[in-house]
Amino acid sequence: MRILESIISKFRREERGTIAIAFAGAIVPIVVLIGVSYDFGRAFNTREIVQSTLDASVLAAGRAFDQSGSTQTAESAGRTFFTAALPKGTEAAVTAFSADGQGNVAMSASADVETTFMRIAGTNSLDIDVTAQSLSSDAGGMDVELAVVFDVTGSMSENNRITTAKTAANALLNTLMLDGPSTRSVRVSLVPFSQSVRLPTSRATEATNQPTSRVVNESYLNREYVCTRYWGNGSCREGSYQWVTRYRDVTYYRKDCMVERKASNNGGSNAVAYFDNPPSAGNYFNAFWSSSSNSTGCVPTYQVVPLTDSKATLTAAINALQPSGGTAGHIGTAWGWYTISERWSNFWPASSQPAVKDPVHRLKAVIIMTDGDFNYHYNSSFNDVNEPSSGSPNSGNGLSRTQASTICENMKTDGVEVFAVGVELPNGVSTARTTLENCVSDPNNLFDVHYYDVVNSLSSQTGLVAAFQSIGNDIASATGTGNSRLRVTR
Repeated sequence: MRILESIISKFRREERGTIAIAFAGAIVPIVVLIGVSYDFGRAFNTREIVQSTLDASVLAAGRAFDQSGSTQTAESAGRTFFTAALPKGTEAAVTAFSADGQGNVAMSASADVETTFMRIAGTNSLDIDVTAQSLSSDAGGMDVELAVVFDVTGSMSENNRITTAKTAANALLNTLMLDGPSTRSVRVSLVPFSQSVRLPTSRATEATNQPTSRVVNESYLNREYVCTRYWGNGSCREGSYQWVTRYRDVTYYRKDCMVERKASNNGGSNAVAYFDNPPSAGNYFNAFWSSSSNSTGCVPTYQVVPLTDSKATLTAAINALQPSGGTAGHIGTAWGWYTISERWSNFWPASSQPAVKDPVHRLKAVIIMTDGDFNYHYNSSFNDVNEPSSGSPNSGNGLSRTQASTICENMKTDGVEVFAVGVELPNGVSTARTTLENCVSDPNNLFDVHYYDVVNSLSSQTGLVAAFQSIGNDIASATGTGNSRLRVTR
């Protein structure tokens, strides 16, 4: 027994020695492996930092080219951005820059990461080289034709809504419309509406098929002294004052106001009032006339701006808007559609003609912005009817909100993307929200959100602006235009 215990004890002593020797032999490569991993980890993190900084730099350079058209300006912007954006403690530099004059920018950068443990093996630093490109190619992009239907009714004066709405619309333009050259077309129309829509005079002539003025020979009654008995010399001996019919030429002046068309022209579901039929025989818009040349204006007084790629033109028109009148939202909605409908191409000036539908390469969209219920429509004689007090809401084509809903459905069927922004809508009037929510498009593969409800944050001038900015960003991202027209590749 003692002999067995002695053998076991000796074996244990020899086993401990073997393990110790084995561990001593393995610890050096383990430490080296940990050190190498540490050095490579630092290098990997640095590479990610330099790469993300370079990605942002090529976008900055691309946008600088968009604004200036200058490759020198683009290079300066790219290099400056890289230096400023690189985190403190990261040593890297731009090693190459190129631009092709179309906004396509390529940049390279390098960095050296000093090692710690790898110095044992004679490697004092790890070299990092990264590249990035911002491309403005047509691949995956879309042209944009966008109508902004802008409420300028009297209630927009409350809480300074009109000022905030103008700020929001201008922010939208800044998002979508670049100041420099672009490979994609972005055109925007502006449709101010209240109780009607006002066209430029030449377009109103086309829409109504009526001249700007006309002379009508009209009869009128004039109270005159009429002789019934005469003296022998022919002078009047006896008479009386009587109403006598006379005739005269009267000049009438046509207004440029547009309201709804009669729904009965084609009848039923094909009624032109709810579709984008262009003006033609039997489908012309009603003309309003005044015998005073000083009374030919409309409410609103601001004209529709057809599709244009001039941000300056749109900005000037937006900044001039002031509120007045009632809310005939269906008329504004319809004219928003007309400005982007290919069926109206021959109606608008050459530079404003809508292009043909092409869902793959062109987005056609409408944004409806309003602060109230659509409550102003016209009867069959085109005399205005204020629905809450008219007592006959079904006169003419029916309620404004009902007409708007039908127009929206037909727009969406035609491939138009419909967005809406409700501005401080009264909680007691559910029809206002319901109308807008029914008007907008359903979520799809391009856009998740189409309706924005600005409730309490208007006074801070963030809610309404943020809504328009969100729509603008979504359109830019979906179409590769505006501030999202550049994409990064490596």
